[in-house]
Amino acid sequence: MKVKLAAKAGFCFGVKRALDMAERTVENSPSVSLGPLIHNQQVVKRLAERGIRVVNALEEVSTEQALIIRSHGVGPNVYQGAENKGIQVVDATCPFVQKAQRLAAESAQMGQQVIVMGDKLHPEVQGILGWAGEQAIPIQTLEEAKELSFYSQLAVLAQTTQLAESFEGIVEELKLHTNDLTVHNTICNATAERQKAARELAQTVDVMVVVGGRNSANTEKLASICAELTKTYLIETAEELEVKWFDEVTIAGLTAGASTPDWIIEEVYQKMTEIDENEISMDDWEKIAPVSKRVKEEEGPADLSRRHERNGGARLNGLVESKEEISAKVIEIVKGGLVVDVGMRGFVPASQIQLDYIEDLNQFLGKTLRLRMIEFDPDNRKAVFSQKVILEEERAVKRQERLETLTEGDIVTGVVRRLADFGAFIDIGGVDGLLHISDMAYTRIKHPSEMLKIGDEVELQVLKFDQQTGKISLGLKQLKVSPWLQVAEKYPVGTLVEGVVVRIVTFGAFVGLADGVDGLVHISQLTDHRLNKVEEVLKVGDVVCAKVIECKPEEKRISLSMREMVEDVTRANDVEAMASQPEIKPVTIGDVLGKIKFTDK
Repeated sequence: MKVKLAAKAGFCFGVKRALDMAERTVENSPSVSLGPLIHNQQVVKRLAERGIRVVNALEEVSTEQALIIRSHGVGPNVYQGAENKGIQVVDATCPFVQKAQRLAAESAQMGQQVIVMGDKLHPEVQGILGWAGEQAIPIQTLEEAKELSFYSQLAVLAQTTQLAESFEGIVEELKLHTNDLTVHNTICNATAERQKAARELAQTVDVMVVVGGRNSANTEKLASICAELTKTYLIETAEELEVKWFDEVTIAGLTAGASTPDWIIEEVYQKMTEIDENEISMDDWEKIAPVSKRVKEEEGPADLSRRHERNGGARLNGLVESKEEISAKVIEIVKGGLVVDVGMRGFVPASQIQLDYIEDLNQFLGKTLRLRMIEFDPDNRKAVFSQKVILEEERAVKRQERLETLTEGDIVTGVVRRLADFGAFIDIGGVDGLLHISDMAYTRIKHPSEMLKIGDEVELQVLKFDQQTGKISLGLKQLKVSPWLQVAEKYPVGTLVEGVVVRIVTFGAFVGLADGVDGLVHISQLTDHRLNKVEEVLKVGDVVCAKVIECKPEEKRISLSMREMVEDVTRANDVEAMASQPEIKPVTIGDVLGKIKFTDK
């Protein structure tokens, strides 16, 4: 079975931006998100493991915590409430959603009746309605649009994940309810691209698999689009795949919602590619198993072939039931697998050679494999073998042994099996663990390949182990001395420091002080006057001097102030200027009067 991945699938710009902002924030301060950051429970769980707790109201947030506004956005009352409580806000609202919020507010200010098309209960729609004011009307269907009254002015916009054709239908209906209609097409480009790619792929495959959170609006839309064209299954993880879905399937399609991370898509793709690749057609078999090419001088090709098949057939006949392991040499590379010599020509499908996907089969030519017969048809001279089933059984035994003895905190040795953008998969003895990129080093790295390559042997620490799912989180940097251990001694409050601006966020700038140690200059600590944007005074790469105003190594947080440093320097200069003035002898009134000559008139 061939698996095709949609040209556009997975994280969109807005979601990736929100996650990046959240992970940067939690590195430097305790953080919470107002509602789940994105609609994907696997990602939310991973964020919780990194320290980002989900809250449902401002009352649950303390002034020590950074409040992350999720990608769906919120109404203006949330920002006002946070400001009133003195809560630091990190706004991770998707820029496309922000645009919809702005247009909704502007339309309401112009006196237009605002219509928001989308799921009324979705947090994105709720947020947009907050900006549009109390008079705004949410609608979800064409029938609801038909029930609207007539208005002198209308403005309509859409939830960013809506179907373009549904929005167009509602726009046409709204034209009948006003003489002045303003249309704001706020459907996200990324959403439209994913829907278009899913539709094109679904037309060419036998079955579609859509991966994403079941509570994700854009994922549900993708599934509905695909279901109109072919059999479609919506899943959240690879564990939900069922082999029977792919019976008699030649080509399967795969797409994913905008809130689905790469690592979940990759797991699903890998599992789908391994499903039911054992079967080959009789036409293919006749090409694979012709008369043997090995001949002896005293025998003709036909005589030798019959002798081999007679002797081999008798020996191989009972191997399917006995599951006996045999060894055989690879004598030829053919389409879809390997031909081995077992007294007759046997076939090993590519998917049954080893545990991992194989790019180049030529590496096995001349090698001896450990095999078990999985199918035998002597009448058609068909013998199919697998080495993978043997390796899987051995790995299962090792896995069980490892899982029974593994505990969080263990130091283990493993081998890098696969690299992904988000981390590395490490075999620690029959079981794979994930080394997330954020747990590789205290310094920031862009890709795991900067530190590791496939085949590397590394020592790691088990950070988290879920007995039920068998999932293991590993750490590399945890075995090294944290640069934060010496922070309290090196950067006490009041110290003047110099560093380079490494990244800029909405609420301030992070300054690199040492490898793995960044300090935050909050936007309010940049200058003595109010700024709208950090970029007004700083850019990445700038060298700055600042004063340490807070140092909490246990929270991995250093707060810096450029404003206070300037004030201190100014104050010191004033003192120095005063001290450098020449001493002036004090003069009394008597001294002055004594020098004045009085004359009588």
